[in-house]
Amino acid sequence: MDNTIIEVKCVQINLQHSRGATANLIKYAADNKVDIICIQEPYIYQRSAAGLDYKYRTYTAGEAQS
Repeated sequence: MDNTIIEVKCVQINLQHSRGATANLIKYAADNKVDIICIQEPYIYQRSAAGLDYKYRTYTAGEAQS
């Protein structure tokens, strides 16, 4: 029997549309090897979530509000 332990690190945060909070989140995620990030109110630029590292897949629901 395989006794391998798989660890998944998750973070949930409301960024309140802040560019600075987004930058801090990305640094935190890299430093702590986060696998999944659930974001409410992301920083929006040109109608899409901005400032997120391209290594993460993004999934959205609804449309961005200006």
